[in-house]
Amino acid sequence: MHEPDNGTVGVVHHRQTIDAPVDRVWEALTTPGAIGDWWGHPASFPDGMVTGATGTFELVGEGLMPIRVERAEPPRQLTFWWGEPGDERPGDTASRIDFTLSPGDPAGTEVSVTERLPSGSRDGTGVPDPTPELQLAQLQGWKNVLGELEQYLRRP
Repeated sequence: MHEPDNGTVGVVHHRQTIDAPVDRVWEALTTPGAIGDWWGHPASFPDGMVTGATGTFELVGEGLMPIRVERAEPPRQLTFWWGEPGDERPGDTASRIDFTLSPGDPAGTEVSVTERLPSGSRDGTGVPDPTPELQLAQLQGWKNVLGELEQYLRRP
């Protein structure tokens, strides 16, 4: 699926096949130095990106964004909560990000990313629902992110 999920407020999903083995894609997704190289968000995870770990992505020029890893099952599933710059920890305005990796054809990896934006009507919080324009912008953002990941993995 390459558009916001119909009927689900605040859910954006994108899937792309990357010409690299699953283990190599996993390493790029979960190694702080690599994240800074391909995503452009310098990352710090003192305990590694393992289930329960906390860390940060830096939004250069705007501050640190808190991250809490909810689930890390190498090399297939990574789920984390991504907070706002300056927050101490991800809160009601955090997005939940799910990466799922599976072997592609012939030797590539299918990467699926789902972002659940904060949504008061869906989550029962006082947070306003995301607009359709925001959801489309986030979708384009994930297309760009996976494109950058693919370019990084093409390097020798």
